[in-house]
Amino acid sequence: MNETQRRFLRNLRDAQPAGLRRSSIPKSCADLVQELKVCGVAEFRPSKAGRGVVLCVISEQAFRRFITARLPQGLDVDMSAITDRASAVIMLADAKAVRRAVGQGIFIRSTKLDTEIRSADGKIVIPVSQLTASAGGSGIQLSHEKTWAFAGDVAVVENADAFWRYELVLPEIDLAVLSGGNMSARLVQWLASPEMSQCRIIHWGDYDPVGVCQYLRLLDACPGRVDAYAPPEVDELLPTFGKRTLVTRQPKYLDRLRRRATDPYVHRMIKLFDKHRRGLEQEALLHPRPATID
Repeated sequence: MNETQRRFLRNLRDAQPAGLRRSSIPKSCADLVQELKVCGVAEFRPSKAGRGVVLCVISEQAFRRFITARLPQGLDVDMSAITDRASAVIMLADAKAVRRAVGQGIFIRSTKLDTEIRSADGKIVIPVSQLTASAGGSGIQLSHEKTWAFAGDVAVVENADAFWRYELVLPEIDLAVLSGGNMSARLVQWLASPEMSQCRIIHWGDYDPVGVCQYLRLLDACPGRVDAYAPPEVDELLPTFGKRTLVTRQPKYLDRLRRRATDPYVHRMIKLFDKHRRGLEQEALLHPRPATID
């Protein structure tokens, strides 16, 4: 149960016996209202004030049972006491009520010789090149207790297949990091941290509105040291191998890009999206170009 739903239930409880005005009920709580009605906990009644309809609790005992079944600690939980997803389960019966977990695992790879990444205090050294050669890559944890320092060219790669073969496209990169789609706030904060300030960051993602918005997130967080990887062949591949839904289903992201069209890369991508109404998945750059037929 999310915070909007919990707030609605608190408001419903506190509004008794007069009832909670229908106009005060969030639309996202429609299913919850239906549950309350089906369980015989609440019902809509004409307002005694003479205007509109209000939601009234029929039985206080039924309401308490309804809350206890869904929120073991009740409605008045101190959110500051919920520090991780384990405590969220106990307090709210919902681990996802805490968006940020204790830590995040990040996959990294390097095909360059002798590439290492160090803990912020310098006490731990991870031989990324060696682990890439023997195991395909390595993993690090980002958390309050663990952060890492690196200097060099870092590629932030959106999708897994491109990440596992990034060296076919970006062989000169010192370190590749898998973002796994939309970057987490924790990943962006790490790349923007003082420990990573000596890195030039290359964003290689899908050539669609969402992917370009991810580039802008990095650009805003790490000004002056972010570039997008988009060779001229993107302009050639997109009209033929692009996917329409990458643009037609992303209108809000395209609108965001139009507000940032002064950036050369953003301007270039908007022109491609508007002309062809397609986006291109980054994996297209991994495959040899089909031979042309004369």
